[in-house]
Amino acid sequence: MDLKLNLLVLRCRDIEASRVFYEHFGIEFEQEQHGSGPVHYAAVFEGLVFELYPLKEGEPADRSRLGFAVNLETDLRESLDAAGIAIVSQYEIDQEPVFVVEDPDGRKVEVRQSEQPRAGWLGGGLDTVPRNCADPGGDFRRGNLYYLSVEANGRDAPV
Repeated sequence: MDLKLNLLVLRCRDIEASRVFYEHFGIEFEQEQHGSGPVHYAAVFEGLVFELYPLKEGEPADRSRLGFAVNLETDLRESLDAAGIAIVSQYEIDQEPVFVVEDPDGRKVEVRQSEQPRAGWLGGGLDTVPRNCADPGGDFRRGNLYYLSVEANGRDAPV
């Protein structure tokens, strides 16, 4: 069986605040509206559509957890600090730090530096890399976690 994640929709209390938050990781969104549906934001990369929709009145926010592996030319911790994104916790995978932050809706977002830049990403832009989040002892920590790999210059790539 050939299986690929192709759609991720987050319902957000404030889609503008969420858009700004996720753009810190190099994702570039376009505003969309389908017919009389709600205005929302969408980004498309490596066959994945990542959308931010407004949360409906009275609907509870979800507790999804995301992970991003980013290629930055600067120190990741310094980049998070400069963006005003607080680190709520951290741990290590393969002796590399993983910083846990919260998006504007309180979702946990794990951010780590990619192992190494890879040539050939979609026009030097965005790519997805599935990984699981196992601790060094081999115990599964949080089930399957998909890290969306984002290259630092991803804003220059067509989406």
